[in-house]
Amino acid sequence: MPKFNPAAGQVVADELREAFVSIDTSVHDRARLMTTFIEAVKGSDLPPVRSQRALRSLAASLNKCVESRADMIEAQKVMIAIKNDSNLDVYDFGCLIGSAQAEPTVALAQSA
Repeated sequence: MPKFNPAAGQVVADELREAFVSIDTSVHDRARLMTTFIEAVKGSDLPPVRSQRALRSLAASLNKCVESRADMIEAQKVMIAIKNDSNLDVYDFGCLIGSAQAEPTVALAQSA
């Protein structure tokens, strides 16, 4: 059984929460930028052929952020399994994932 410093486990959990907030902010910002770009194009006389490449690139960027979020969820599942098989199994660091049957969720950070 691996043995970890409990303080290190808490730091990992805290940084994981911060990473999800960062990723969610990135997803939000890219989605907002894409919406803003579409609104700007709609209010112009720019032909669709001229905006398509930018729109496609914005959509790809957004999709990559969403996929990155899914990768972080998978990494979190692995880290939880490691925690549960270690001396940290008795600690509750406030992990963001529910039961194995539940769809993973991310709690939003509260404003200070």
